[in-house]
Amino acid sequence: HAIDLHQEGRLDAHVDSVRYSGDIVAGLSLLTPSILRLRPADTDGTPISNGDLIDLLLPERSLYVLRGIYRYEYTHELLPSGAVFAGTPVMRDRRISIIFRNAVRTVSEYGARDYCIYIGITVRSTRDGQILRLE
Repeated sequence: HAIDLHQEGRLDAHVDSVRYSGDIVAGLSLLTPSILRLRPADTDGTPISNGDLIDLLLPERSLYVLRGIYRYEYTHELLPSGAVFAGTPVMRDRRISIIFRNAVRTVSEYGARDYCIYIGITVRSTRDGQILRLE
C-alpha cells in the first residue's frame, strides 16, 4: 500500500499487524528525507520508554526492510519535520512511501533470521552514538 504523509502528518509508533502481515515489512521512501525511529516494544506492541532507540535517516528514494526482532520486537515511527539527526535538523515535506509486506507464514516454512536492511540510509544508534552509512 502507499502512504501519503504531509509535512504536518504523523506516523506514530507501532508494530505492523501480525494477523495481516508476514515477517517482512519494507518501505520505499519518496520525495523527502525523514527520520524513522525504532524502539523496543512490549509484547502488546507498546514502545518501551527506557529502551535503546535506533534512528534511521531515510533520504528520498531509500529502501528499508524490517525482519525478525526489528519486525516484531521494535516499534517504528516517523519523527516530525525538524527532528534532529546527528546534530542536524531534518526538514520533512510531503512524503510518499510504498509499503511492501509478504504473506503471513510460519517460521518453520523457511527459517527465522533477525535483520534490518538499510539501502542508502544513514543509521544512528543511541546505544553507542555511532553513525553508519550503507549504500
